[in-house]
Amino acid sequence: QKIAKSKINKEVDRYTLLGKGLTALAAGDIAAAEKLSGQIKKSFADDETKIAVFQAQLAEAKNNTAEAMRLYTGLADRPETHLLGMRGKIRLYRLTGNLPKALELCSQLLAMKNPPAWVLSEAFELQIHEKQWDRAVLTLEKAYKQNLFDKLTAKRLKASVLLEQAAGTPEEAEREKLIREAYNTDETFVRAAIQTAELDVRAGQIKKARRLLQKLWKISPSWAVYEVYLTLTAQESPIEAVKDVEELIAENPKAVINDLVFADCSLKARLWGQAKTAVNKYLAVHPDS
Repeated sequence: QKIAKSKINKEVDRYTLLGKGLTALAAGDIAAAEKLSGQIKKSFADDETKIAVFQAQLAEAKNNTAEAMRLYTGLADRPETHLLGMRGKIRLYRLTGNLPKALELCSQLLAMKNPPAWVLSEAFELQIHEKQWDRAVLTLEKAYKQNLFDKLTAKRLKASVLLEQAAGTPEEAEREKLIREAYNTDETFVRAAIQTAELDVRAGQIKKARRLLQKLWKISPSWAVYEVYLTLTAQESPIEAVKDVEELIAENPKAVINDLVFADCSLKARLWGQAKTAVNKYLAVHPDS
């Protein structure tokens, strides 16, 4: 029993030592980590993997990229530390600006049946940066299947990707297709809805744009929606424009911003008393506005 107890205590002591070293690294105390380095090497003389893990992180903390990469590569080559080593290499490639290489490693890990959440996150960010839009959407779908986020978040992220892709697309027809796809993916996404309404306005489909914006006002009333809605009234008299805005805010009568937009359109129509009443109602709720 004494021998067994002694072995247990020795194991506890050396893992406590390793924990102290890793804690020092996490805290950015490189001097303390270096002091413990020799003791860790001695305590884990029978376990090169533990030593390599610590030394790799120590080299990274000291900005010794070449040594850290060498150690992480060794860890990546071992089945039991493959993910740890790959994560270290990806991190180093990102830190040194070699994003294509980081993405290449992420792509290898994406081939796993159920890649860890950090792989999906890293891959998605890098795919967006490198404008690999289709792959970014596939990564989102894989993350959703693994229940890493809910359906609404998945829709919003996909719609965001499509809008980013549209922004960098020079061909007008393709750009419009992407914007409309973004809106169809997430009709609650204000950016996608507004850009779709603007497309309808340019196409002369005023009624369609009006219905879309009124629908949006029900779920997400905002000044940006109001400003686009005003473009629909460009050919109308100021009084007719006010009536149009009344129709808009009627879609969401409890929205606080209603008083502000009604004050603004009343001001444009030179309806001073109506504008003053509306803006005072808004200020009663937002006195610091």
